[in-house]
Amino acid sequence: MKKPLWGKLGLGMIMALCISGSWAETTADPKPSYKEITRSKAWLVGERQFPGAEKQYFATTPQANDPGKGSTFFSLVCIHSKPDQLLVLVESKEMLTETNVLFKVQFGKEERQGTLPLQKFSDKDRNLHAVIPVTSPMLADLKRADPYFAIGYKKQGKEFIHGYLSAGSTNAINTLLKVCKAG
Repeated sequence: MKKPLWGKLGLGMIMALCISGSWAETTADPKPSYKEITRSKAWLVGERQFPGAEKQYFATTPQANDPGKGSTFFSLVCIHSKPDQLLVLVESKEMLTETNVLFKVQFGKEERQGTLPLQKFSDKDRNLHAVIPVTSPMLADLKRADPYFAIGYKKQGKEFIHGYLSAGSTNAINTLLKVCKAG
């Protein structure tokens, strides 16, 4: 049996890699705690909590294509104040600047694509985000994507593709939605 993509990384290392920028801590103290809820092949579902604050639930998967393998993460995060919506994050080690990206999903031989309007929380934020309803066709597409989904954009005439494995996405997204609802 093949080990999951996350199998070689400890939870602390995963969190250090994938939790950055937009919703990361901005000061040295206090540090949040992290807990793994489940691993689902290429996905990790977990929670993080700052002392005295509400838990934040998320599902994340690393970039799987070369070049750039592991340099970006695609994450879905519960929004407590809006339980019918999810925050979509494209988290990066490098500054991402393009906010109008192509979202592409593969379903065996079929594929679907559309535009995903992403934003930045601030000019200094290296990550991109969007808010989608839990009933979004995009979320449904993520659940049935096989074997991958991708975002792409052009920057200074050069095309950039961030590809993510979709294995286990249905279980990861369903688990995330369940823990979001349970709060």
